[in-house]
Amino acid sequence: EPATLGCGSEACRTLTTWPWGLPPVSFSNRHNKCRIFHLETLHLAGDEGERIVLADNKCKCVRVTSRIIPSPENPNEDILERHIRIIIPVNSRENISDPTSPVRTKFVYHLSDLCKKCDPVEVELDNQVVTASQSNICDEDSETCYAYDRNKCYTNRVPLTYGGQTKIVETALTPDSCYPD
Repeated sequence: EPATLGCGSEACRTLTTWPWGLPPVSFSNRHNKCRIFHLETLHLAGDEGERIVLADNKCKCVRVTSRIIPSPENPNEDILERHIRIIIPVNSRENISDPTSPVRTKFVYHLSDLCKKCDPVEVELDNQVVTASQSNICDEDSETCYAYDRNKCYTNRVPLTYGGQTKIVETALTPDSCYPD
């Protein structure tokens, strides 16, 4: 059962993890509350190694890592430990590019969506270098962002008054991503 904490005045809160192997999890920030979920470990045999980043989704504020650790019950067995860190942007809007849209109250996370790798990579296949995507479920339009992805350019139209005249102008919400220099 998750514990519920008051979020206070901070813009974001960190949710440590959610129960592994359950259906997609929805979080709500109604009444200015945050929920904390704890991750169960998945037991597998394997080599001991460092923590590997499986997903670092800046759009959804989620980072998924794993590492192989010795089993506390059986020294001849290793287990795969997964760690999921979620930062909930409590004051984010339904449409992050529109500051007048309502505050978001529902956050949904699908592990399969978080871990997909859609950026093309070069791989060698039969002595030929080809470009491929590491996922077959890539759909750019399906991802809802809860925070700005600093690698993408976000803009919005705003009124600008100058010399007594008001004009609607396009402005960059993430200038570093919109302007290369």
